[in-house]
Amino acid sequence: ASAMTSCGALHTEGLSQRISSAPTLAMRPSQELLRLRGAGPKKTPLKVKVATLKDTKKNPVEEWWFGYPCVTRWWFALCCITTLISWDKLPVNLPAQSLMLYWPAIIRGGVWRMLTTFTYFGSVGHNMLMEAVFMLNYSKSMEVTYNGVRAKYMWHLIINCVALMTLNTLVGLLGIGMDQEDGTKVPGIPFLAQPLLYSIVWIWARQNPETRMSVFGFFTVPAVYFPWFLLGYHCLMGGGPNIFSLMGF
Repeated sequence: ASAMTSCGALHTEGLSQRISSAPTLAMRPSQELLRLRGAGPKKTPLKVKVATLKDTKKNPVEEWWFGYPCVTRWWFALCCITTLISWDKLPVNLPAQSLMLYWPAIIRGGVWRMLTTFTYFGSVGHNMLMEAVFMLNYSKSMEVTYNGVRAKYMWHLIINCVALMTLNTLVGLLGIGMDQEDGTKVPGIPFLAQPLLYSIVWIWARQNPETRMSVFGFFTVPAVYFPWFLLGYHCLMGGGPNIFSLMGF
């Protein structure tokens, strides 16, 4: 009996020690108690803005503008600006002679001529509009082949521009140039936007030789022969071989 009594006492003492060592609710922090009771501060759910059709919808002008790659659309914008600032119908305008490639004027500080010679397709009119649309279509076709890498297409254009300016200088040394109203002659070709465009068409046609090109909606020709068709077309419209077209090819 005495042994059982001592065992019971030991068991009671161990149990009391375990209970006393366990943390009680009274010892818990107040915020922990509130959380356990379900009355603690609740987390504010994040508000996620869901894009609606109204937020993503663009007007027709934006859809048209952003439908073209970056380099192509800004080249087109520069062509429009260059044409408008030289339009003689506006009260304030610049003469086209101040935009052409003329090395003595460039050396004197007219460095913008090295850019405007590649962005001027002529005065406002049907021919300028046709060349601008032509540039939009074929520059876009060429730029998308670079898979969105704008720097590569820009480098492509820069190389073509440098090559055309070098060739233009050689043409000027041969005595070919544009006569001015005052009787002087500008050596070479003053505006190189058209040859630059044709150089893009030539390279694109070589990269896509099997593509069928529509000619004014009447018939189609393989892309590999399309540059030669353009050369013949401009010879017929211009009355003979055109150095503008030949330089681009």
